[in-house]
Amino acid sequence: LLNLSLTSDLVPEQDVIDVIIHVGRNPQGRNLAWKYFRDKWDILNARYGEALFMNSKLIGGVTEFLNTERELNELKEFIQSSGVGAGPALPRALEIVEGNVRWHRLHRRQFYQWLRKSPGSNFG
Repeated sequence: LLNLSLTSDLVPEQDVIDVIIHVGRNPQGRNLAWKYFRDKWDILNARYGEALFMNSKLIGGVTEFLNTERELNELKEFIQSSGVGAGPALPRALEIVEGNVRWHRLHRRQFYQWLRKSPGSNFG
């Protein structure tokens, strides 16, 4: 689907960004969309870079769920190597992912412990 979004007439050009974002919102598709975005950045930026809103929507959509140190490092590397022409969207994405990583670092253990509690234990 991701490959078809850029190379086929089956996906209208104005819907390509939404296809990539929706794949990225699916837990099974998140890593695929993130890798696809990085691999196809030159094409995507050439096509949508002039429309800063579209570019920002794409960048935010594929990065908003990144939450590991590895993904944060990938984003930093991407910004260093390819981040020209993205306006304020990449620095904003970096802030969000840094916040996601911090949240996971601070709260992941308590969150998983809370999920493991039996359903009736929260009610006195």
